[in-house]
Amino acid sequence: MQILNLIGKKINMLTIIEQLPNKNGRTYWRYKCDCGKIGTINSSCIYRTISCGCFRSSKARQMHTTHNKKGTRIYNVHNSMKQRCLNPKSKNYSNYGGRGIKLCKEWEKFENFYIWAIKNGYKDNLSIDRINVNGNYEPSNCRWVTSKQQQLNKRNTPHITFNHHTHTLLEWSVITGINISTLRKRIFNYGWSIEDALTIQPSSCKKEVK
Repeated sequence: MQILNLIGKKINMLTIIEQLPNKNGRTYWRYKCDCGKIGTINSSCIYRTISCGCFRSSKARQMHTTHNKKGTRIYNVHNSMKQRCLNPKSKNYSNYGGRGIKLCKEWEKFENFYIWAIKNGYKDNLSIDRINVNGNYEPSNCRWVTSKQQQLNKRNTPHITFNHHTHTLLEWSVITGINISTLRKRIFNYGWSIEDALTIQPSSCKKEVK
């Protein structure tokens, strides 16, 4: 039976370069793939083959990295969050997953976290912060803050409760309009009651200690 000459013909991503000696009664061809790889293939497979294998690998990579954000800062923020909550081998796991801090199911997928982050003010100079330091990583308990704000919201940062509301000194400073250093001195140095410290404005204060 006459063998069809395929030399120079392009089939899908494969360009046939030359015909090779038959093996076991089969006709083989040398090809060059669009990716540059050289390989061989027999006639029975040639019309059912798309590429040397690079096409399938490329599609698999696309399926796993559809967001094209791998290696970016926001991708690393998400990955670090997953590691400290979900990976017992992470050096920070004991302070997060190990003490019950969870990553919500929605955020286990990067794309969902990314959408929330962009809508809620993400910038490369901000860090993710849990409003309740004992709460989970989830939309209702997270925000983007500066490194200074995050330091003030650590577990060892004093949290003050007044009228059934609990906030850090920084947050009370913003709420009351009283300088944070003034609040700190009133409560920890001068022994003021929480109510006086948070309600008496410096301009009208008669009992401020110098």
